[in-house]
Amino acid sequence: MKLSCMKERLVKGLSTVSRATSSRSTLPILGNVLLATDDGKLRLSATDLEIRIECTIGATVEDNGAITVPAKTFTDLMKAFPSNTMVDIVLDTEKQSLNLRAGRNKANVKGMDAEDFPQLALLGDEHTIPVDAQDLSMAINQVAFAAAKDDYRPILSGVLVEFHKDVIKLAAADGSRMSCASLSLESTLTEFTESPLGIIMPKRSLVELSRVISNSTDPVSITMNKKKNCVMFAVSDVTIMSQLIYGNFPGYAQIVPKECTTMMTVNTNKLLAACKTVLIFARESAHIASLKASDGKIVVSAISAETGNGVSELEAEVNGDDIEIAFNVQFLVDVLSVVNTEQVMIETTTSSSPGLIKPVNGTDLRHVIMPMHLGK
Repeated sequence: MKLSCMKERLVKGLSTVSRATSSRSTLPILGNVLLATDDGKLRLSATDLEIRIECTIGATVEDNGAITVPAKTFTDLMKAFPSNTMVDIVLDTEKQSLNLRAGRNKANVKGMDAEDFPQLALLGDEHTIPVDAQDLSMAINQVAFAAAKDDYRPILSGVLVEFHKDVIKLAAADGSRMSCASLSLESTLTEFTESPLGIIMPKRSLVELSRVISNSTDPVSITMNKKKNCVMFAVSDVTIMSQLIYGNFPGYAQIVPKECTTMMTVNTNKLLAACKTVLIFARESAHIASLKASDGKIVVSAISAETGNGVSELEAEVNGDDIEIAFNVQFLVDVLSVVNTEQVMIETTTSSSPGLIKPVNGTDLRHVIMPMHLGK
């Protein structure tokens, strides 16, 4: 392998794929990035066996070849090279190392045989679906944070992605909260007219996907293989492949409250600021904060026996019964941070019933939070 490539292109590509490497695995090669030439371009790949990220960048290729090198070492070296320089890369096949030159800088990086690098290949393209990148990124951001942070129940550590005839629905839950959102499709998926197709993806895979496509203006192509054990997302020069989680996701639609006795409509940013203020005290007491709603206002408060208390009063439109209900205020901060409308609505019934949070005149986001005990 012999090629030349601009330093900035290498750094950008390495930053994209290196997030899929694993530093904790017993397989050293999972901490490496694969460099391989392909049709006059350089292909970078990394995987931890759950997720694989590939990126293709422009290069001047003289001889084809492939090798894997430690991702952190190679990335740090590229960042250290002078800006706006051409990096010459030559593979020494006998020593399995890369000889690098950038201006007056030289380096040799020891690698491992590319043949030992794991493959995560799709077996077919039974379903290929184009999706708007910005809509998909927003839906992921509005849902993925609600997935469980541990693997005690593997199903809840993932995100359900459902493909319907004209919409894709995403849902995540951790037992204390649930978030679901949907995005419309430009074309009809006739194969899902009778019944939707649901897959459960690792949360990390979707978060990395959202990071990659967040600024993309190109559509995302979603492909699932015939065995439905793997899914691939392709946008521009980046491809993300992910394994799936097996099992039955809880019926999230039944979790969303259908009725309410109190509706609070309030400015999203002001409520977010109030929640962040009382969180300073709530984090000392299991993150419990009280929301007290009455005619024309909402009072958000939290008390800590060790550090004190905080109270924020907000103007709000309150319809229905007065109520005082307690929530995990960190959960409120999480969801309010992804609401993209000026106002948000909170619907409740009793102080011991779940609360429903949704944007006003915005996306189809529904977030359910279980109440907490005030301890009065």
